[in-house]
Amino acid sequence: MDGQVVLGMDPALGGGTAIIACYATVDMLYVLDCEVRYGLNRNEEQLEMIGSFARLYGPSLLILEFDSHQKGLGNDDRLRALASEHGFEIRPHLTRMQKQDITFGTAQMNRSFIAQEISIPWADEGTRDRMGPLVSQLRAWRPPVIDSTSGRVKKAPKQDLVMALWFVWKWWFQMVQDLREHRAPVVAQSRPSWVGRDRRLIA
Repeated sequence: MDGQVVLGMDPALGGGTAIIACYATVDMLYVLDCEVRYGLNRNEEQLEMIGSFARLYGPSLLILEFDSHQKGLGNDDRLRALASEHGFEIRPHLTRMQKQDITFGTAQMNRSFIAQEISIPWADEGTRDRMGPLVSQLRAWRPPVIDSTSGRVKKAPKQDLVMALWFVWKWWFQMVQDLREHRAPVVAQSRPSWVGRDRRLIA
């Protein structure tokens, strides 16, 4: 499979808006670039971030958080115009309770870090400055803690870039699993596997 560029975005007006660009192949997920901005209050500013990354990296796909107020950006006609101009598909991501789910949550990305399937550039000072916020958030990430009295999530470390990466990783991981299953060779067996090769044993 040829690689493709995929963008992930976790938009939050008034909070942190994070965007990440990754190059996805069947074997690896390479982080190309990331950015987070805090305190944005207009969709236009988020659209500018997407447009900038689209011009730089030519993505085929944008995975966008689509819960609650983020739907405003996802339904913006200007986003669809950007997608048409740069030739990428928009795919909504619905987080809801998946972050806390042991099967689908963000902690599941760890399997790919352990397997060295995710690459984050770190070769020079400029790159380390660019990737520093992402690496810091990954290192500080903790599962959300729920207040037993109010039932609300207690204050957690910033994870905007972690979420943007998770959107891409979740798509990539499922895509890789589907491809590997599709490519798995089917071996025809003329006899049960427990029957030896001595043809006298075959009825």
